[in-house]
Amino acid sequence: MSSMTITDKLLAPLKFDKEGLGAIANDESSTGLAYVLVIVTAILSSLTAFTSGGTQFGGIGGSDINETGQFIVNLIATIIMYLLFSWVLAFVLRGFGGTSTTMQSFRMLAFSLVWGIIGSIIALAGLNIGFIFSILGFIAFIIGLTSYSGVKAFGAFIAVIVALIITVILLMIIMFILVLAILGTLFAAS
Repeated sequence: MSSMTITDKLLAPLKFDKEGLGAIANDESSTGLAYVLVIVTAILSSLTAFTSGGTQFGGIGGSDINETGQFIVNLIATIIMYLLFSWVLAFVLRGFGGTSTTMQSFRMLAFSLVWGIIGSIIALAGLNIGFIFSILGFIAFIIGLTSYSGVKAFGAFIAVIVALIITVILLMIIMFILVLAILGTLFAAS
């Protein structure tokens, strides 16, 4: 069990505290708070569903997803994406000679999202400077990765880029399979 308080854990990425970030990555009791941070991020990023008017899928039977449906789909997809990326990143970090588990990568990613949460709240207030907060969160993420994985900063940066590319490819494959399954169901029903 970690001696860090919740406040210490939330401040570690804001202070770019390498030792604190390393402690969070290795602290299994931080996993629950990591899930909360990812869910808060997913909720904040999914709020745009209520300003976009829903999504139209005219080519698939003319169906629409209303704002609530789009919010739920965005929420679930965001959480799955973070978990998938964490799994891929742990694998890639090991390929770079480091040590990492999926949950260490997940905790590090989740706690670096504190910057993004602050940026999203500021954006809701009308200031659209979220890009700056995203960069700060990315810097905290790289610092955190170097603190526990044994990979140097440049290697961690490259590992994140490689993991992002692999995650996007995996997501495209998953989406392709889902589209084929939906189309197969539609053609089988007709």
